[in-house]
Amino acid sequence: MRPNENKRPLISRIFAISLLAIVAAVVAMCWPKSAAEHQDVGSTDPGLDQQYRELIVGTWQDDYKGRRTLTVRADGTATMVVEPGGLNRLFAQQLIFDEEWSIEGGQFRQKAVGGTPETRVSLILQMMGTESIQKILELTKDRLLLLDPDGKTEYDWQQID
Repeated sequence: MRPNENKRPLISRIFAISLLAIVAAVVAMCWPKSAAEHQDVGSTDPGLDQQYRELIVGTWQDDYKGRRTLTVRADGTATMVVEPGGLNRLFAQQLIFDEEWSIEGGQFRQKAVGGTPETRVSLILQMMGTESIQKILELTKDRLLLLDPDGKTEYDWQQID
């Protein structure tokens, strides 16, 4: 047996695990960040919240670090399909997040309750959290503009229904 023969499988496994962890961290950026403690509160007009609840139902798409398609249903459930771009595709060709949603105080609240592939979605949710609260900057029948809890990043969704 050659001296380096036993080391190669171990090095290969360490490299693969390291690469998986790096890619998982990058893919995790596709999921909105968890709620920030000091995020600005949106509208306190309950009539506006109700209008938003009606307008948001449908299928939306954006190109944030890959293509994301968000299908929002009137029953308070949603599905987000993420097709990562660039090197993130090495982690997964497609991620599907099953969600619950609500609108309160002019903010769009999402809570991931599962998804597929289960192990990869679970890893992302462990790293990024299961809940996200994003301020609604604009919501029309064609456009959904959300502000990330970081106060800087905007997600610009277009209606595709």
